[in-house]
Amino acid sequence: MLRLGEKKNPKILFLHPFPYDKNFWKYQFDLKNEYYCIFPDLLGAGEKGSETLFTLEEMCLDILNEVEEDRIHLVGLSMGGYVAQRMFEIAPQKFQSLILMDTKSDSDSNENKKKRALDIQKLKKVNLREYVLNTVENAVSIKTKNERKDKLEFLIDISEKQNSNGIISELLAMQGRLDMNSFIEKIQKPTLIIVGAEDKITPKETMQELHKKIQGSEFHVIENAGHLSAVEDADRINLILKNFVNTNE
Repeated sequence: MLRLGEKKNPKILFLHPFPYDKNFWKYQFDLKNEYYCIFPDLLGAGEKGSETLFTLEEMCLDILNEVEEDRIHLVGLSMGGYVAQRMFEIAPQKFQSLILMDTKSDSDSNENKKKRALDIQKLKKVNLREYVLNTVENAVSIKTKNERKDKLEFLIDISEKQNSNGIISELLAMQGRLDMNSFIEKIQKPTLIIVGAEDKITPKETMQELHKKIQGSEFHVIENAGHLSAVEDADRINLILKNFVNTNE
């Protein structure tokens, strides 16, 4: 687990998407100058890549057991958003606010379950680079593909370093996660919703519905960004995060 900044500052816990690790948040590391930032690896990723056959529930409990702080602003993107929602439900007393990026509250549809099963089959048959190249390119905007080659390579590099068995276990964990809609509608704490305008995995219409379900939530669409908005337009994301945290501290 990476911890940056001074403990006296507002605390932000960042939960990364699939199939990356804590280094996904590289473009948020400089927030350490104003905040105390916590960047864990989720089960199956990075330093925990050898961990296999776990549930999303265990992913949540693993982080909760490691993070003793409270009054935390909890950030989750995609898979990290699934984990963040359930953590927020399990231990609401620990969190000051919830920040959901390019994620959803629904459990997997049958169609998505089939897709994850196919992804697992692919991972067993092809090398990891072939799998992650397709995964990363599908997740970013046209502008990122054409004009932000450094960020595309950054994402590919992180995902290539992951453990195939850890990735398979994360796919199974996401496939079996809970539907969070009934919980989402009960949230009373400050909530921020962010989505990339070109997100094909959790489209802005899906995120708008999530925004409508959470009373008083704040909603932002990031132009020229896809599913991985925190990397694709880090300057815009960091400004939104800072304004929201400062307002709700």
